[in-house]
Amino acid sequence: MEKITVSPQNNHRFRLALWGVTADILIITLAYAGWDVFLRERMPVRLVVYASRVKQEAFLQGIFPAFKEKWQAETGRELTIESVFESSEAMARKINLGVPADVAIFTHTQPMTTLRFGKKIDRDAQPIIIGCTPMVIVTRPGNPKNIAEFSDLAQPNLNLIHADLADSGFGH
Repeated sequence: MEKITVSPQNNHRFRLALWGVTADILIITLAYAGWDVFLRERMPVRLVVYASRVKQEAFLQGIFPAFKEKWQAETGRELTIESVFESSEAMARKINLGVPADVAIFTHTQPMTTLRFGKKIDRDAQPIIIGCTPMVIVTRPGNPKNIAEFSDLAQPNLNLIHADLADSGFGH
């Protein structure tokens, strides 16, 4: 077996080569990391929004386009909003089953109980109320009972019809 001897001159070359390889690996790693960050900062952002079916028109025609425009102006990044519209309780059940919702917008706070039960939100999470839906009163032509305000609905012999709970955003 041949014995290899390392001279001081060979040892110096070996160390230089080792430092050169290490520097190359470091430069390549930093270049890829920087490129990844550069690309990620410019990649389109995808936002999955689950919202109440009764608010679909408002979101699609006003809120989403305005939000996308503001987002793109402020960040320079493209935004894609994928939306699913259905009843609040159906949304909460699907989120518990694992649908990829980034944002859930409910018409009432009851679905938070469902999400707490499914451990999708913290027990102490509180809803953020962003608005209230006004009550709309529709009367027969000519308004024969002279209904002018909410308290007028307490009149005797007045028949009230309310929205179908399954379609009004409060369905279970």
